[in-house]
Amino acid sequence: MRFFHLDEPLDTRFSNVLFTRGSRSRQAVAKGQTGIRGALLPDEQVLGIALDERSHDDTVVLTDRRVLVMRRGGRTLVRATDIAEVPGAYTEVTPGGGAFELDRMGVRIHVDDVTAADALTDLVNGQVLKHRPRTIPPLYPDYCLGLLSRGGVPDTPVNRARLAERTAFTVGSQAGAFTAQLRDPGAFEEFVSRFGVASPDRRLQQADDMIDWLWAWHPLCHHGLTRQVAKWHDALRQPGSFLTAAAGGEIPAWNDSTADTKQAWRLVFEKNWRG
Repeated sequence: MRFFHLDEPLDTRFSNVLFTRGSRSRQAVAKGQTGIRGALLPDEQVLGIALDERSHDDTVVLTDRRVLVMRRGGRTLVRATDIAEVPGAYTEVTPGGGAFELDRMGVRIHVDDVTAADALTDLVNGQVLKHRPRTIPPLYPDYCLGLLSRGGVPDTPVNRARLAERTAFTVGSQAGAFTAQLRDPGAFEEFVSRFGVASPDRRLQQADDMIDWLWAWHPLCHHGLTRQVAKWHDALRQPGSFLTAAAGGEIPAWNDSTADTKQAWRLVFEKNWRG
């Protein structure tokens, strides 16, 4: 007499959020679903599952709290990361499909349907944005006033305005680079439309408003923004910067041409788009 082992049917909670829908993926996750259940925290909800469609081994499970990196369809947990600690995700188009990647985490999942890879990327990034509030402290007033004080530049309305204006221009240039590198010309146009002309009542806070917008736009710019703000701060304290050169006097006026500002940002965007 022969006995046949009947695999446990795939839980509908998992099948409904499975982004890799080939039969081998379903079979692997069905065999690994006990491990997935065991890795979940109380009341944790699974939002997405993807299994590498080349190896049928590497597995990513997205929940409403964490990203679980697993093996063998979920039978082995490699690591669990709070969603707020995930840098972000992106999709790379490959021959015959795409690859879903978690930035700076060494996770790459090959997906036959690039549309599915894009959808999972958007889902992960949306969860990161939901759970990771801005970590860059407001630049105005403390950041700006601290720079003026340490640079020996008088705290006057003119100097506040000129430092804020130059800082906003720098953040805008970085926005041009980010939107080009992440292949989102629509976001760049929206940014230019919104910030190409400073609101009269928000001139001193314009750089903060830009950072808020970029932070809410895409998680993959969070690290770069944080690094850029620190780099700008350090550069202004170096000998030869416009700030140290203005010690005891006035910061030189910045070119206030709206057309020139927008054009400068466009040049940054185009350079990074080609790159």
